[in-house]
Order: sequence, then structure tokens, then C-alpha cells
Amino acid sequence: MNLILLDHPHQVVVGVEPEADTSVNVEDDGAPLEPNESLEFELTEKDFRAKHITKHLKKAVGDRLRVGLFPNGPLGQAVIQSTTSGVRLKLDTSTLRPPPNRPLV
Repeated sequence: MNLILLDHPHQVVVGVEPEADTSVNVEDDGAPLEPNESLEFELTEKDFRAKHITKHLKKAVGDRLRVGLFPNGPLGQAVIQSTTSGVRLKLDTSTLRPPPNRPLV
């Protein structure tokens, strides 16, 4: 079971998609992801996560991955948009759910 962690410095595009519908918090400052908002992430070809996705998981354009937004963000899925000079992922906002509760101890 693989989970690729994404952080906000890799965020490159924010847009709106009419078919998506979610309001899960993804920003470190607590600002919610707007309904219908679309997030894309660019991982450079030197990024170990990009190498893991293409070489070990053998994922290609159109494939889906499990992702989590770091730190303490939601879990969900992303679709691979491109594998040219790195990996470009588009977050599927319809799959987002809060992270599991952590034990208090």
C-alpha cells in the first residue's frame, strides 16, 4: 500500500472544475479547499517521489495514486497528468477525506 505525500511548495496550479464538490481543509493556515477547486502538483524528475511513482510503481499518464497532503491534510487520490521531466499530478477533490485520528498517547 503506497501513499505519496504532497506538500504545498509543489502546488503549481489552482483552478475550478464544475463537477467536483468538496470542502476539505488542505491549507496549513486552515483555509478550506473551495468547492470545485482543482489542485495540481509538479514533482521534478529528481524528486524521489517522481522516481518511485514511475520506476517502482510503474505508473503512467491516466493512472491514479493514493496521496496525502502534508502536514495533517486530507487523504485522497490524484491522477497522473504527465510523466515528461518529472510527474504532474492532479488531485481528485471528490476522493478527499480527513486524515485518521492520531492516538492521544
